[in-house]
Amino acid sequence: MFDIIQFLAKQNLALLGHTEEDTITNRGNVLELVYLLEKYNPVLRQNLVRIKMGPNSSLTYKLPQIQNEFIEILGNKVHQVIIAGVQKAKYYSLIFDSAPDTSHKDQTSHVIRYVMIENQEVRVEESFIDY
Repeated sequence: MFDIIQFLAKQNLALLGHTEEDTITNRGNVLELVYLLEKYNPVLRQNLVRIKMGPNSSLTYKLPQIQNEFIEILGNKVHQVIIAGVQKAKYYSLIFDSAPDTSHKDQTSHVIRYVMIENQEVRVEESFIDY
């Protein structure tokens, strides 16, 4: 499940379908990938059958809390990688930009720009941190 969430995040794809609740016809990207992978993974297939046959037929990986926990873990890892890059950088700057959203609430984005110098190659990196 973690790999599925990571794949969807890298591709900038939604986890759920058009509504908050996945249904038989609108399973969302997470469930579509689970059902695709179970064709090639006998352990996953066996777990799906066991879950469907059990007294509680809800699939635990559909729970938004679990998906959000995976997303949080991935976000923390990305932040760690960014911080490690900034710590190696010779120069860095913080950029804050503010713009109102559709409800006229001010949203401030936090971006860090840093200069990486490796093997006499100079590269400017820019990473979104938060909003």
